[in-house]
Amino acid sequence: MTGDQDQAEGDTRSAVIDRRCRVQESVPGKGVFAIEPIDAGEWVIMLSPVFDEQPSRHSIQVGEHRHQAYTGETDDFVNHSCMPNARVDTENLRLVAVRPVTAGEEITIDYEASEWDLAEPFKCLCDGQVRVVRGFRHLSAAEQLALAPLVPAWLWERRTVT
Repeated sequence: MTGDQDQAEGDTRSAVIDRRCRVQESVPGKGVFAIEPIDAGEWVIMLSPVFDEQPSRHSIQVGEHRHQAYTGETDDFVNHSCMPNARVDTENLRLVAVRPVTAGEEITIDYEASEWDLAEPFKCLCDGQVRVVRGFRHLSAAEQLALAPLVPAWLWERRTVT
């Protein structure tokens, strides 16, 4: 493949990554918002195929020692919610809607359903109660079970067994 072909494919991928969403200001700073309705089960955002072995504040964990790295693209601005409208599909490197998403709605994932151990835990106020989001390994077996529909297979295999 020539450099021109690589560039052309890169341009196409960027267009696809941003096809249905855009980054804009939100309560925690910036977030990703749908620009058109998205049906449950449809992909929402493709993840950039750039990886690190170690987690960072902006990475998305896609394997036991594989973290999608910060690139400044749309996927880097997806915020957390305890009631997310998307989940991480680690096999296809994309976010998939878990319920219908309306135009203008912020795209969110539950970080505890995608990260084994967050590089930077944070306070969550989703349900009006302050709690610290630290990662899947810090949840009780019951909390892990409640997240089962959102958890990728590699992460589920590491769950706490009681």
